[in-house]
Amino acid sequence: MPEKENLKFYIRRCLIKLYKKLLPERSDRTEPRVIKRRKKSYPLMTKPRNPTKPQIAA
Repeated sequence: MPEKENLKFYIRRCLIKLYKKLLPERSDRTEPRVIKRRKKSYPLMTKPRNPTKPQIAA
């Protein structure tokens, strides 16, 4: 059983090294927690689409 635990140790160690190499810590970077674009305000369609199409296109 010691070989199995030894193997687990080396696998974990390799994964940690890969993790640190692939995902470096970027302490100076922050992500905004806001929505970048506002939804555009369009009037609601209150009539059927087909009769209204020519008016919308104009």
